[in-house]
Amino acid sequence: MVFFVTLLFVSGVLFGYYLLAPLSINFLGTYQVSESVKNTITINSYISILTTLTLASGLVFQLPVVVFFLSKFGIITPGFMRTYRRHAMVVILIVAALITPSPDVSSQLLVSLPLFLLYELSIFISGYVTRKPGAENLEFHLLFHKKCFSRLITPLIGCFTFYFCYLFLFRFHDMTIEKIRNGLSKYVPEPALEHCVQWITHYRFHLRITRGRHSKYGDYRPPKNGKGHIITVNHDLNKYAFLITYVHEVAHLTTFLRTKTLRDPHGPEWKKEFKNLIHPLLNTQVFPDDLLPHVRKYISNPAATSCTDVDLLRALKKYNHDADQWQHLEDLKEGTLFRIRTGRVFIKKQLMRKNFLCIDPRTKHKYTINPLVEVQPV
Repeated sequence: MVFFVTLLFVSGVLFGYYLLAPLSINFLGTYQVSESVKNTITINSYISILTTLTLASGLVFQLPVVVFFLSKFGIITPGFMRTYRRHAMVVILIVAALITPSPDVSSQLLVSLPLFLLYELSIFISGYVTRKPGAENLEFHLLFHKKCFSRLITPLIGCFTFYFCYLFLFRFHDMTIEKIRNGLSKYVPEPALEHCVQWITHYRFHLRITRGRHSKYGDYRPPKNGKGHIITVNHDLNKYAFLITYVHEVAHLTTFLRTKTLRDPHGPEWKKEFKNLIHPLLNTQVFPDDLLPHVRKYISNPAATSCTDVDLLRALKKYNHDADQWQHLEDLKEGTLFRIRTGRVFIKKQLMRKNFLCIDPRTKHKYTINPLVEVQPV
């Protein structure tokens, strides 16, 4: 008996050392929470996880020994184990999924396969014990044990299943939030990042970072044809312009949730929502000192787009990535030939109230263009 106990324990230790431990250490060593957090593996942590995995495997491999003694005392029988083989398989798969750190199915099957074999071996051992001469015929206890086992195993399987689903969903939820946080960190100021992520997780909308659009900075689309709320924002905005546009579109979403209509998209309800959303962000940790007064002035009576506020637009342009390559139309001399971002070419003429009169040299058509449009002299 001592020989078999030792053999099973050593087999479990070898399985844990050569199969389970390398998979676990490789996964844990390469897994990263984010690029800013570096994994630091110490010799103590390495030995700790290696010892835990190998000893746990050695103990799990003692299943046939445990079944041997339970069969000796008449607690279980071969028929009992065969009857609940499917239940045991479910429990084994759940346990394998929980103790395997890597999410791939192959690793979980690699762990569960020896447990399946040990269970079948345990059935054989239980049958051998109950057939030995002199052993009591304990089959009359089967009905009693079935009832006890069903009362015990049903809530146990339910608990394992609930725990596994909770663990999977919690890990998936954390990974999703981390992915959103990493994606948004490139587009918004860091102190405003958590607010932006919380809006996505709370309102469950789909955020699309789109190519640069000259007609608009962003937009909001309500649920339609089975699709949820969608918000799009141009990728080429600087962080502060992106944040204002993002809050602008989230205000459309919250207004729609309240009114169930987009009939008056920039009316009093939208202005109220916009002010409430952006108010926690109105501080010097989010916006620079030279930009904050212009943002405060704009939200006192927000318009359909920040482009209508010349002072705010001029202040935001300073933080554009390519501010050195482009000028404002108002900075050019009259008669200068210039092109805009779409590639069209115009000639600058006199100021007409708020906008400049410009002429297309090819068609001779006249246009009025905002003085803060970004241009390049030709």
